[in-house]
Amino acid sequence: MSSVLPTPAGRLFLAGVLLLSFSWTGCDSVEDDSDFEATEVFAFTVPVQQHTRFRLAAVNGTIAIAAVSGGNEVRVSGTKKVEAGSQSRADDGLALLDVVMSESSQEITARTDQPTVSEGRNYTVDYAIEIPADLDVSVASVNGDVDVVDAGADLTVNLVNGVITASAAMQHNAMVAINLVNGTIALTIPSATSAELTCSVTNGTIATTGLVLNSVTSTPKTLQGTLGAGDGDITLTTVNGTIDVIATS
Repeated sequence: MSSVLPTPAGRLFLAGVLLLSFSWTGCDSVEDDSDFEATEVFAFTVPVQQHTRFRLAAVNGTIAIAAVSGGNEVRVSGTKKVEAGSQSRADDGLALLDVVMSESSQEITARTDQPTVSEGRNYTVDYAIEIPADLDVSVASVNGDVDVVDAGADLTVNLVNGVITASAAMQHNAMVAINLVNGTIALTIPSATSAELTCSVTNGTIATTGLVLNSVTSTPKTLQGTLGAGDGDITLTTVNGTIDVIATS
C-alpha cells in the first residue's frame, strides 16, 4: 500500500492558514475582558447574471451556506459582533468591523473586513448565505464551523479551526476540495457519485459509510479510491481531526 501526501496546493494552504491565524491572533499587546458586546445585523442581495462562482473570505464566526435549486440571486445576511471590556470599546470596535460585497464578471464575493490588530477586542461575523445551486462555492476562514447544504457545483473550503459539514450533489464532473487544520470534516454525497476520492489525515481517523470504492489504496491515515467512473474529484485533508464520508441514496 502507498501513502497519500498532501498536494502542493494543500501544503501551501496549510502554511498560509497558519500564517493567517498568527496574523489575527499574535499581534495584540493589549489584553481586554469581554463583558460587553455590540452587535449589528446585515443583509445583502446580489442578482446572479453571468456569475459562475461565489467566494467568501471570513475570519471568525459560523458560516451556513444553502444552495437553492433554480435561484437567481445571492443572499448574504448575518450578525456582526464585537466583545470588549467596556461598552464604548465594543461600540468603537463595531464601527471597525464590516462585511464588504463585491463582484466581477464571473464572481460574487463577500469579505469580512476587520482590524489586523484587535487590541483586546473579539471580532465575530456569523454568516447565513443562500446561493443558486449551480454556482461554484469557495470559502476561506480561520475560526468557526462551516455548514454547506446541497452544493450543486464545485465546492472549496479552507479552514483552520472548526467543524466542516457539507453535502454535495456531485453533478457534471464536480470537484470538492476541503482542507482543515484542526477539526472534523463530514461530507455527504449521493451513492451514485462518480469521482476520484482522496482522504488524508495526520493525526486522526478516516471513516466511510455506504461508499462503493474501486481501486482502493489505504493506510491508517490515507484513503484513495474510485467512485463509479471517477468523473469528478473529492479531496479531503485535515491535520488534527477526523474525516467522515457518507453516501446516501
